Amino acid sequence: MSAQLTQMQTWFMRSLVYPRALQLDELTSYLKDSPRRSADKQFFVYQRSYILRLCKCLQEQFPALSYCLGIELFDEFAREYLRHCPSTSPSLYDLGNRFTHYLEDNRPDKSAPDDQKEAWIDFMIDLSRYEFELFRLFDAPGHEGQQLPDITTSDEQLQLQSCLSLGHYQTRGQLT
Repeated sequence: MSAQLTQMQTWFMRSLVYPRALQLDELTSYLKDSPRRSADKQFFVYQRSYILRLCKCLQEQFPALSYCLGIELFDEFAREYLRHCPSTSPSLYDLGNRFTHYLEDNRPDKSAPDDQKEAWIDFMIDLSRYEFELFRLFDAPGHEGQQLPDITTSDEQLQLQSCLSLGHYQTRGQLT
């Protein structure tokens, strides 16, 4: 890949994810005005669509969390997540793989002692962990092509499936 193309791709991605970093003179060096719209207006439409599409993908990977937080608040978290942890995969499948860690690292009460941390934040983090694991397991290899056990299957013949996952959740206290 040529250095010029690499530079353009880096600029393009940075400008999509960090809109405040966009410099108009830089933009016009890469993009040209069209007869109907200026280069910056064209790019803004693409920029907005890109972030909205990624937020929608995260809503689909974390449907219960987006419901609990409400779409507007969830999208605020999602936009910040995308700024701090931009996608590194050509597939949207991996988009939310760092979301739980991002929420843990950026929780508003992170510096508070454990006994003063808010239970609702723990719940949201646990919910995101659960939902992404469920999302991941949906496409994990399982019993395909194998006979499922039934009541006559002996204990010695039983095997754990490769898609088995055990979770541990840290929610403190009671939610009210």
